[in-house]
Amino acid sequence: MSEMVIGLFPETQQAEEFVPMLTNRGYGRDDVDVIGGRGAALSATGSDLVDKLSQLGLADTEQEDYVDGIGRGGTVIAARTADERRADQLTELMREHGATHCTHMPAKQ
Repeated sequence: MSEMVIGLFPETQQAEEFVPMLTNRGYGRDDVDVIGGRGAALSATGSDLVDKLSQLGLADTEQEDYVDGIGRGGTVIAARTADERRADQLTELMREHGATHCTHMPAKQ
């Protein structure tokens, strides 16, 4: 069963450097979502962001940290993996490269 891994990178540069690592590990464009960062266009209330995080499967109780992080200039990277083992590996990789919050759960179909 596929998994979704979501990580918050407090610095946009960290996220920009991380995305090519995903490509090098076989993740395609359809497997990765980048939310926030430089030039992010969100509504004043952040409702666009909350909607996107909900669509990815992030529980309402976990969204506040991610919304706050993006509001402070951070970037969220969400990646779909083949299984829980790869999700665990990706979570660890995100943390090693600066992600302050990481969550993974079964991917929405």
